Amino acid sequence: SLQMPLIQREYGPADLIFVDGKPSEYLQYLQVAESCGLVRPGTRVIADNVEVFKDFDGVKQYLEYVRTSGKYDSETIMSTL
Repeated sequence: SLQMPLIQREYGPADLIFVDGKPSEYLQYLQVAESCGLVRPGTRVIADNVEVFKDFDGVKQYLEYVRTSGKYDSETIMSTL
């Protein structure tokens, strides 16, 4: 997450952000991306394994945020390995 402001300064807002890391930090990753300007209207945000970790702290808060903030349309897409 420390690199996000550098990426934004170099390349501008992102078209796609893929969140994959510690599930407990998903919301933090997204909020850092928002605060540094990586997220713009139309940016697609994909978070890996939210169904697997939906009951874990961090993912619960992430899902609540994206589903209730009014900033995002949220959808869970199930897949298999």
